[in-house]
Amino acid sequence: MILYLLEVGPWWRSLDTVATALRRGEAERALQAYRDLFRTLVTRGSADLFEAAAEDLLWCDSLLTRTLRSGSELPDALQQALRLDLARLLAGLRGPWQGGVEALVGHSLPPLAGLANGARPVVAELAGRLREGVEEEIAALLLATYRRSGTGSYARYLAFRWRDGAVPVADPDSVEGGGLIDVEDQLGKLFQNTEALLSGLPAHDVLLYGPRGSGKSTAVRSLLSRYGEQGLRLIEVERDDLGELQRILQTVAGQPLKFAIFVDDLSFDRGEVGYRGLRSLLEGSVESRPDNARLYATSNRRHLVRQSFSDRPDPLDDDVHAWDSHHENLALADRFGLTITFPNATQRTYLRIVEGLAVREGVEVADLSLRAVRYAAWGNGYSGRTARQFIDSLRAGLPVAAP
Repeated sequence: MILYLLEVGPWWRSLDTVATALRRGEAERALQAYRDLFRTLVTRGSADLFEAAAEDLLWCDSLLTRTLRSGSELPDALQQALRLDLARLLAGLRGPWQGGVEALVGHSLPPLAGLANGARPVVAELAGRLREGVEEEIAALLLATYRRSGTGSYARYLAFRWRDGAVPVADPDSVEGGGLIDVEDQLGKLFQNTEALLSGLPAHDVLLYGPRGSGKSTAVRSLLSRYGEQGLRLIEVERDDLGELQRILQTVAGQPLKFAIFVDDLSFDRGEVGYRGLRSLLEGSVESRPDNARLYATSNRRHLVRQSFSDRPDPLDDDVHAWDSHHENLALADRFGLTITFPNATQRTYLRIVEGLAVREGVEVADLSLRAVRYAAWGNGYSGRTARQFIDSLRAGLPVAAP
C-alpha cells in the first residue's frame, strides 16, 4: 500500500505484508508478519495501530510537512494525494487483521490494541479521528495541527541540543521557576519577554548576567515547564558552535513554534574573533532573522569579552583610534535588547533561599541556619547553587560541615 505524501513507520510494511499474506492464504508468512507488527508496536510503547499512525502523521518528516513549512498553500493535486493516502491508511488501520490471521493459522493471537502507555492529548485526538472519522475531516485536523503545533521533532520534543543538527532531549530537566528565591524581579522580566515572543509581539535577545550559582541557567531552563505546552522550544548551543547560529535559525524558520536559542556561560577571551559573527547576528545583516527565535545567553561577565586594565589604550600610543577598538570589544553585550542582572547572594539572601528550599522539600533539622552558614564556608560560598547543594546533602544524609 503506497503512500504519496505521508510517512509512517516500519509497522506499515508489516501490516502490508499481513494483508498480502492473507489474500494469498500464506499462513506462515501471515503469522510472521503479524508477530513483527506486534513486536514493533510494543517496542515503540504503543500496541495500538491508531496511536502509532497518529504519532507518525504528527511527527514524521514527510513531503507534506516539508511543503507546508515552505509557507505555501497546499495545491489541489496535493490535497487529492493527501485524501488518497488517508483512505489507504484508514483501510489498513481498520482491517480485521487479528481475526483474519487467527482463522488462517488456527489459533489465537495477542491483540494489536490495549497495551498503549498513554498518548499525549494531540495524539489521542488524531487517533480518535482515525478510528471514527472520514478522510476530509482527518485531513483538515491534520493540516490545522501542523499549522498550530509545528511539524517533525520540533512538534514532538520540548528541548534540543545542537550537534550538527537539533538533537532531541527526550527527558529534559523540568526545573520550576518557583524554585528560584529572591530573584522575582529578574524572573518577571524574563517571563514577560518570553510571553511577548509567544504572542508574536516584538521580543528581545536576552543576556542574563550575574555571578556563578545565582540562578541564571535555572531561570532559562524553567521556561520549558512554564511555556513548553504553549509552543516554546529550547535549543541549547555550545559556545564553540556559535558559527552555526544562522543555520539554526534557518531550521526553525517557518515553524509556528517559538524558539529560545540558549547559550550558557557565554564569554570570550582577548583576541578571539568568534564574537564578531554573534554581534553581526544580533545587530542584523542582509539575511533577515525569523521572528520566532531569540537568543537567551547567560554570562558571568557583564561585557562578555574579557578585559584588563592593560587593554585600555595608552594615552601616549600613536593609534588615534585605539579607543574605537576598545569600545568595539565592549559593544557585544549592548546588542542584547534586554540585560537581566542577577545579584550576588549575601548571607541573608542565602539563608532565605535555604529556608525556602527546606520548606518546599520538607526538610526539618535543628540549627538549620547555623549549619547552612558552616556549609557555605566549607564549600562554595553564598549562592543559590550552594543552598540547593546544602538541602540535597541534608536529604541524602551527607555531611554538611567540616569535621
